[in-house]
This record gives sequence, structure tokens and C-alpha cells, in this order.
Amino acid sequence: MKFSKKETMVFVVIIIMALASKIIQYNFLPEKYFLDSAGILNMVNEGFDEDGTGFAFTARTFGFINVLGLNTLLEWSITLTIIFNIIIFIFMRKFIATSSKSELIYFIASIFLVNIYVFNISKEAIQFTIFIIIYCICKSKKIGNLGKVILISIMFFIESLYFRTYYILMSVFMMVIYFLLNNSIKERRLRPLVIIMKILVVFFIILSLAKFVLYEEYNAVMTVRYNINKNRTTSINAQTVILDLIQNSSGNLSIFMINYILNSIRMLIPLELLFKGIKYFPFIIYQIYIVINLSKGLKKLNKNNIIFITCIISYLLGSFIFEPDFGSLIRHESTTFFIMAHLIRLNRGNNEENITEKNYLYRKENIDYDKSVA
Repeated sequence: MKFSKKETMVFVVIIIMALASKIIQYNFLPEKYFLDSAGILNMVNEGFDEDGTGFAFTARTFGFINVLGLNTLLEWSITLTIIFNIIIFIFMRKFIATSSKSELIYFIASIFLVNIYVFNISKEAIQFTIFIIIYCICKSKKIGNLGKVILISIMFFIESLYFRTYYILMSVFMMVIYFLLNNSIKERRLRPLVIIMKILVVFFIILSLAKFVLYEEYNAVMTVRYNINKNRTTSINAQTVILDLIQNSSGNLSIFMINYILNSIRMLIPLELLFKGIKYFPFIIYQIYIVINLSKGLKKLNKNNIIFITCIISYLLGSFIFEPDFGSLIRHESTTFFIMAHLIRLNRGNNEENITEKNYLYRKENIDYDKSVA
């Protein structure tokens, strides 16, 4: 297996970023970043009563795969960092080799985020693994688009049973959004704003029906942000908390939808973070870059990118409801960067997707040779 100069450089950068992230994580980050991981580790090492929570599922999963006998946070972190970074490089080789400077910066920023926030004994590590599987489904040339949507919806549904309950909404979103986007392709009406409006209308209809069919779940969704954040507003560990602009403790659907739209705009373009400190500026740029490329994908919506866009939008629609703060949003969103990176690649409008690995490497070798001759 031969590497181009750019691939070699990025591989070295990945190693440096991984080392830097672990140094920062274990020497500079406050204790709050380790609370969940410490709890999961304690469950793995000391045992626990099965309570059906996502933490119990996570602990059971890590306990099952712990063939190396890992028993400290650092041991788990280093092991997962090595494994996942190798996987990233293998899966992202084509993206790296053909990427522009801005795409490389996005890639490196994502690497830094996942190395700090994801590659630990955590729920995020399992989430990252699930999204790698979803990425493989999205890329498969042996499965039709409808089959991909069904498989991914089933994965989200299964995940909601054992891991994060609100992923059942993403399962529904996958089916509904695919139908809307596919219909837009057939009608040749690729106007992002119109598509977004249709999604919001359908979402409103789904919630209206849920009020009569699944009232407890409906009520939980209506008041979830209020209930999560009502005791966090003065906490030093919740500096980027996302509060509803219009208080909705009663769970009014109309007020919920207004807050939902406002919160989605705030999360997609988090300019308000500038008022909390210049240190948040990189996160703002990172988020805006994602939004720009998602918008490009919608403008170029076609049979090749529709599954990637459907996945991202489905994920974001769920996040707009349940993410309590900007920190959680970025941390969880970083687990989807495989899918986002591939959409960025498709946005270029080239035929890279049709190049086999053999031809791809052959072409790179000739390019390198031509440059050396020149």
C-alpha cells in the first residue's frame, strides 16, 4: 500500500493531533469531562445492576470487549485512540488525497474533537462506531437508496431501545425526510428553503398526531429542554447552555415549534458564543462550515448524495430537540464526521466515487511522477 505525500503528511498530523489531544485531555481539561467515563469505568470494573439505561448498555458493551483487561481511563483512552485513528485513516484516504485546504482543516479539526471527546470509554465511542456502520451502508453500491434508508432507520430504532431513547425520532425522520427529498428530485424543485419548510410542516404534523397516540412521549418532547436545563442555568459546568427564548413549561406545541426553529438557527449558526468568549470562535467556524456544505449538498441534491443528506438532517432534527448545550452538540455531532466528510467530497461534483482503489492509487502515482518530471 503506497501513500502520497499528502496522505503521509496527514497521517503524521493525525498522530500529532492524537498525542496533543490526550495531553490536553489529561492535563488541562476540568474533571467534568471525565464524569461519565469514570461512571462507566466503575460499572465495568466493579459490576452494576442492570437498569436499562444507556450507561448500563455502554458498560456492558465495554465489559464484553475488554479482552485486554483494561481498567483505567487512560488505558481505555489510549487503546481506543489507536484503534479509531487507524480506522479513520483507512476510511478517509481518498478524502485526504483529494481534499482542498479548507477540507483538510475541517478534517483535522474533526480529528482533534473526536480524539478528545469521543475516543474514551464513553457512549460517544459507541455512537462513533454506529455511525461508521451507517457510513458503510450509505456508501454501499450493492444496496438501493430505499434499502439504505430502511437499514439505517432500523439501526436508529434498535439504538433507541438500548442506548439513546430519542433516536427513535431519527428513525422516523430518516423515512420522512428521504421521501421529501426524493420527491424534490423527481419534481426537480431543489430549493433548500422550500425543502426545509416542508420538513418543518411534516414535523409539526407528526407531533400533532403524537399528542393523541403517544401522549407521554409527546409531553416529554415538549418539555425536555425546560426539564433538562431548569437547574443548570447557574452551574459553572453549563456555560454554553441553550435555553428556550420563550418559556414553555406547559408544553404548548405552537410555542415549542417557535422555540424549535429559533434554537435550530442558534445551533446551526452559534454566533451567540462570541459573547461567551473568543475561545469559542473555532467552534463557530466549524459549525458554519458544516452548514455551508450541507446547503451545497441540498442545492446539488441527487441520487448519489441524498442518503448522506438524509442522515445528517435526521440527526440534526433530533439534536435540535435534545442537545442541552453547545458543548454537547459539538461533541455528539463530531461522531458523524465520516458522513459529513463524504458529503463534502460529493459536493465537488467529480466522479471520484466511481474510481476503484487500484485505479485511484495508479492515478496518484502518475500525478506524482508527472510533478517530479516537471
